[in-house]
Amino acid sequence: MNFFPVALVLVFWAPPVISGQDLENPRVLAESNVGFAQIFNFDYDQAIDTFSRLRSQYPQHPAPPLYMAITLWQRELFERENLDLDKLATPDYFLERPKQSMPVEARQKFTGLVEESRNLAEAALRRNPGDINVQYYLATGYGVRAAFTITVDHSKTQALNYGKKSYELHRRIVSRDAQYYDSYMALGIYEYIVANLPWYAKWVANIAGYHGTQAGALKYLHLAVERGPRVADEARLILIVIYFRDAKFKDALALEDYLQKKYPRSFNFPLTRAEILEKMGDKNEAVAEYETVISKTNAGVPNYDKLKLSTARYFFGRKFLDLGRADLALPQFLASIDDDRTPSREKTLSRLGSGQALDQLGRRAAAVAQYRQVLASADIEGSRSQAKTLMKRPYSPRDHQVERSVSR
Repeated sequence: MNFFPVALVLVFWAPPVISGQDLENPRVLAESNVGFAQIFNFDYDQAIDTFSRLRSQYPQHPAPPLYMAITLWQRELFERENLDLDKLATPDYFLERPKQSMPVEARQKFTGLVEESRNLAEAALRRNPGDINVQYYLATGYGVRAAFTITVDHSKTQALNYGKKSYELHRRIVSRDAQYYDSYMALGIYEYIVANLPWYAKWVANIAGYHGTQAGALKYLHLAVERGPRVADEARLILIVIYFRDAKFKDALALEDYLQKKYPRSFNFPLTRAEILEKMGDKNEAVAEYETVISKTNAGVPNYDKLKLSTARYFFGRKFLDLGRADLALPQFLASIDDDRTPSREKTLSRLGSGQALDQLGRRAAAVAQYRQVLASADIEGSRSQAKTLMKRPYSPRDHQVERSVSR
């Protein structure tokens, strides 16, 4: 449920402009826009149906299978249920070993659809080598492979290889038509990634032909936001991640507010807004945003009901504890512990978190009881070591700050 990358994660995707005589009609354009809105709202089955209809109606066009592949990729990220924007903006996050694997059948379907789109694009280019829109589909297909590889498999090397192919094709497009603004998003993302490689990797990348500057990346992304007919919102999402990573929180918040107003049914944007406010030091506003999401989820508000509280409660509890609201954190942790659907990881960490919240509330005996339960459970990300330490002395918020800095 990588809610925000539905932000980071749109990295190399820009929805291709539907072109060609058969697709230049308002009905098809409208149906495609419906599919992309369904992705934003986590309605993946409906999006698959939408793009499947286009695929049946236009079997020779490379766009529909590519759209279907994008939907499968986004659904996989959604199912992984990672809520923490701070983690996603951390440079090494995608270098960690993935905690789960994509089901074989879904992976094969994704790969097959991307290959179908590539084959259709190459066939179209053999018929008309100068079709710039088909070139865009081909470039975007490589970009989707790059984004999938880094976000699902956490393979930076392979992602850079696919990304370089995408970058080169998009570069050719804008060299032919400088006003093909949708291509600038992919150019901006690629250059930002290369510009922010560690110093010891950057010289190797330059030798291999990878180039990019941060100034150039931001220029391209702003062009996509201001003038891209299809990718403006996706470029805004990427800029939010970049601004968050670069501590330009006011800029990130302005873009987030725009998207939240445009997509009010998505719980992704209130969560993003809360994390930005947290970084800005506006703790009360951040708490209010988290409480609103929880309230709407409990009330079954459409689309908010897709937020799985069995795993999200630990996230919310941790956020409240970090924001100095142990009184709000404790109920989230206890509900997580009591829910039979809570995975073992979140259940153990919720026991640890409940002990920390109880310590903050001055209920030392109850906190120690929770730490004993942690010691009796399987070790999760150093939970036993932390519990042993906390058995000796009460929890302090500074303890978690140290844990987070070490984990990064």
